[in-house]
Amino acid sequence: MTRKTVLVCALLAGCAGDDLDKDFTITPLYPAEGWELTDVGVSFSWNRPNHYERDKSERWTTHRFQVQVAHDGDFSDLALNETRWAVGHDTAGFDPHESYDSTTLNHWRETMWMPPEMLEPGSYSWRVRVKDDEGGPWTEPIAFEVNDDHSREPLIRPLSPENPLFSFDMYDLDGGGWGEDPRELLADVWESIPADIQDNVALAVPHEYWGKDPSIDGLEITFEELVEPLNERDVPTMFKVGGPDGDFQWFMPLALIERLYQENPNCLGVVTGENTWAYVRAWDEPEVHKQELLWLQRVVELSAKYGRYVVMGEGSYDFLMEKFLGEENPEDSEIDGDFEWMSPDFIRDHKDTIIWAPKNNIMWSQHHADSIVFGAWLAGMTTHLGLWSEAWYWSDAGFTEVFSETYQTDYDADFSHMPYALWSQMQLMSASKGASFFHFGGESGVINDSAEYHPETDSMVSFDEGEMYPEDVPVSGMWDMYGHVMPAFERYIAPLIRALVHEQLIPSKDEVMEQVQVAIRPGPVETPKGSFTCYGEYAPLYLATYGIENWVDVPDDVYDNEYLDDNPPPTGCRYDLLPASGRYYWLPILPHPIESIPGADVAIFERTELDSWRSVRDALDPLYPERATGSAHVIEVGGRVFITNSHENTNIVQDFDVPLSAGLAQNLAGEVQPHAYVLVRNDDERVFVHANANHNGPYTDGRQTDLRVRLDAEPTVVVTPASAASSRSWDAASSTLSLTVEHSLGAVEIILAAQ
Repeated sequence: MTRKTVLVCALLAGCAGDDLDKDFTITPLYPAEGWELTDVGVSFSWNRPNHYERDKSERWTTHRFQVQVAHDGDFSDLALNETRWAVGHDTAGFDPHESYDSTTLNHWRETMWMPPEMLEPGSYSWRVRVKDDEGGPWTEPIAFEVNDDHSREPLIRPLSPENPLFSFDMYDLDGGGWGEDPRELLADVWESIPADIQDNVALAVPHEYWGKDPSIDGLEITFEELVEPLNERDVPTMFKVGGPDGDFQWFMPLALIERLYQENPNCLGVVTGENTWAYVRAWDEPEVHKQELLWLQRVVELSAKYGRYVVMGEGSYDFLMEKFLGEENPEDSEIDGDFEWMSPDFIRDHKDTIIWAPKNNIMWSQHHADSIVFGAWLAGMTTHLGLWSEAWYWSDAGFTEVFSETYQTDYDADFSHMPYALWSQMQLMSASKGASFFHFGGESGVINDSAEYHPETDSMVSFDEGEMYPEDVPVSGMWDMYGHVMPAFERYIAPLIRALVHEQLIPSKDEVMEQVQVAIRPGPVETPKGSFTCYGEYAPLYLATYGIENWVDVPDDVYDNEYLDDNPPPTGCRYDLLPASGRYYWLPILPHPIESIPGADVAIFERTELDSWRSVRDALDPLYPERATGSAHVIEVGGRVFITNSHENTNIVQDFDVPLSAGLAQNLAGEVQPHAYVLVRNDDERVFVHANANHNGPYTDGRQTDLRVRLDAEPTVVVTPASAASSRSWDAASSTLSLTVEHSLGAVEIILAAQ
C-alpha cells in the first residue's frame, strides 16, 4: 500500500485497520450491455466497493479506479484509459469536499465519470477496477454502441399558457425518510392528485444525492427500478439531476438520462436544480466548472434530441442570469476570476428545450433574475417562461411564526409556519406574465420528517408513536413521506391549478406584450453592477417601481468577506418577495447585447440612465399612467385581473379599485386580507372570480374576500361552495354588486353572468 493510499484510507475512510476482509469487486451500472448512446450521452458509472458499520467498528472504502474503453472486447485497442477518483475528491486528486461530511462521501457508492472528449461512432466495450492497495479485479467487459445522431424529435409535451405544467419535487428519496422502497408511496402521491388536473402535473423524481450505501439509508434498488412503476402507470415525470453544492461525480449520469429518455415515454425532461446557479464550485474551482458546464450542455443536447425539457433554476446570486443569458468577453472583465457561463448562440439553438425558471423565493435580488429571464423570453431568445418557488424564502427572510415581530438571523430552515397561500401568491407573480411552467421545489415541497399531518389538530404527528412533534417540523409541504396529501396542496394549490387551467387565466405572450412599455439594456456582462444582495445598481429601478420596504445598501464585497453569514442585513431585500405595486407590470431586462424586442414598440433605456429614484419615475410614469388605486398589488392583462395582498408577513388589510378595460364588469373594488389573493377573468358574457386566503393563523379579520363589482345590470350569481357566500347585495343607484365570501373551506369561485 502506498503512503498516499494509507493517508487517504486513514483520513477519509476512518479505517479500522488492514485486518478487514476487503472485497474489491466493483458493480458496474451504466451503460449496461447492449445500450446505444449518442456521443454526447457517453458516461460511465459504477458502485464502488465499501463497508460501513454505524457503530464504526468496521468501515472501509475505495478511492481510486481505472476505467478502460476499447474498440474490441479484449481491450487490445484502447480508446480511453483513465484513473479516476471517487466522490469526495476534486479533479486533481485527494481533496475532500469541504461542504460535506467525509464519512458520508466515503461511503457514497455510486461514482460517475464523463469523458471530456467524445467517442467516435462505433462499437465499444468498457470495464473498471479498483486501483487502491494492490488493485482489484476488472469487471466483465460491457459492450455498447455510440452514434452521432443529433436530430431532434418534436417536444413530447408542448407547453403554453393554455396548457401549463406544474412540477412537484419528491424530495430526498434516497435519504431514508421514504423507507426502503418508495415506489408505492410515489404512486400514492400521484393518486392523490385530482384526475381533472393530472394532465398539468408532473412529479420531479430526484436523482440528486442518489447512491448512498444502504447501511446509511441508501436504496438497494436502482434508479431505473425506482421509476419503472411510474412509467407503467404513465405518470408524467421529470428527473432532478444534481444537487446544491454537491460533488460533480454524483450528478445524474448522461448514459442513464439517455436510457430513461429511450425507455420512459412518460418522462418530460430533467430539472437541473441548484447546480444551475453556480455549477456547484465554479467560483472557486474553474476546472470543475468546465466539467459541469460541459455536462450541462450535453444534457441539453440529449434532451433536445428526444424532445424533452431542461429546467434551469436559481440564478439570483451575483447577477448570474445576466452571465447565463448574456454574451460575455471574460478577457475584458473587471471582476477577478470571471469566466464564460454559456453561449447565447447555444441557448438560442436550444430555446425550445431549455426552460429558464428563476427562483422567486431567493431573498437577494430575485426580481433581477426574473427580469432578465422575462426579457430573454420577450426577445425570443427562449420559447418558454418558467418559475421555481420554495418555502425557503420564509426561513431565509428570518420569519418564524405568522406576524411574529422577532426574526431568526441564521437562515435555519423553518418552514413550519409559512402560510399555505404564500405558495399561490408566488405562482401568481409568474402566471400574470405568461409563464407556462411552475416548479415547487426542495424540502419545502415534501415534508422531510417521519411525521404526517393530522387535520383534527392542524399539526404534525409522529407516524410511529402518535406523539406530537415540535412546532418546527415543516407543515408547508404538499405531501409527507408516507404519501399523504397535505392541506397546502389540497386546499390551495390544486384549486389554483384548476382555475388557471380550466378558466384560461394565464395570458398569452401577445397579451403580455400589450402591457410592456419599456425594456432595459444592462450593458456588458463584465461591467461591475454593485452588490447583488441589495440589487446593486439596479436598486433605483426596483425601489421606484416594485417598491422595497426598508431597503438597506449592503457593501458590494459582502459575499466575499462572509459578512452575510455573520451579519445578515436586518431589513430591506431580505423580506420583500411580493411587489408593492403592479402599476409598472413586469420590467424586462434584455440580455446583452440584445438591443430591442422584435416587433414590439417599447421604450428602451440603458441601465445607467435609471440611476436614481427620480430618473426612474420621470422615465416610466408617463408610459405607465396610474389606473388602479388602493394599496394592494393589482395587474390587469388580457381581460384578467391578478390581485394580491403585497405584505409577506404583516397583519394589514389592503384595498383595491380598478377600472376594467373591457368585458361584462366595468369596475372591480374591494379588500384583500393578509396572505390572500383574487383572480378575475372578465369576459363579455360572464365574470369568473377565484379567491383564497390562508385560513389557520393569528388573523384578526374574518378570513374573507370583499368585492364590489360595477355592471350595467344586476347579474346572476353562483358561488362555489354555496356556503361560502356570507353576504350579497345589489345597489341599483350605483349599479354595484357587493359580495363577501369566507374561506373556512378554502378556495371560493364566483360566476357572475348577464341575466
